[in-house]
Amino acid sequence: MTRSRTNSMIDLACIVIGAAFALLMLAACQNTAGNKMTPDEITGRICPPLEATIAVLQYSPAVTDGAKEEIARGAPLVKSLCAPDAVADVNGLADLADRTLPMLMAAVAGSTMDDKDKNNLLLSLALVQIAVNTVKAP
Repeated sequence: MTRSRTNSMIDLACIVIGAAFALLMLAACQNTAGNKMTPDEITGRICPPLEATIAVLQYSPAVTDGAKEEIARGAPLVKSLCAPDAVADVNGLADLADRTLPMLMAAVAGSTMDDKDKNNLLLSLALVQIAVNTVKAP
């Protein structure tokens, strides 16, 4: 794959993932302050863009092999939370927030992606972190 084609794929993935996360945040804003989203509602909204982010990072030539190994170790948690018949719980989301999301952010930050792509993915992952942390908050 040529460098320009790879960059185009990353650009497209960033746009799709960013749009999905924007929809997530708009949907989250529809809840009133007194109505906290349930773990199932959160996973229903974060799973598609989160799984897409993992797929992009696992196959991106801009991500180091070491980071890809870390992503591969974190992917099973995401798969278990996002499985079609999975029942999300606070502990699984806490693990996602405390372990998997920071690892994904580190993989993006340490990549050789363009700064624009890095910033878009980091912002998207930060939005997921915020959504997940709403379940952890008392």
